[in-house]
Amino acid sequence: MNRIAPSASASYMLSGKHEEAVVTNTVKAFDYDIDIHGAWVVVRQYPLCPGCMSDGEIDAQIKLLKDDLDAVAKRMKSAVLKQRSAPLLDV
Repeated sequence: MNRIAPSASASYMLSGKHEEAVVTNTVKAFDYDIDIHGAWVVVRQYPLCPGCMSDGEIDAQIKLLKDDLDAVAKRMKSAVLKQRSAPLLDV
């Protein structure tokens, strides 16, 4: 079968330092990036899922992608909160 299998692995921010790895059980199709303008979702793999041949395969693949987005949302919220509470640079 040509399925995306979830894997438990450490996740890190794309553009900055992330002190601790967040272990998630997702397909890693999505991640996020953050800078002074805010945080946004980025796509890490294309296509997002393999060709599906049945309703069950479609449902399973969409569930994995939703779970991945939920995991990214949690990490994004944490990063935005951390960024918001960080002191401003002194000039």
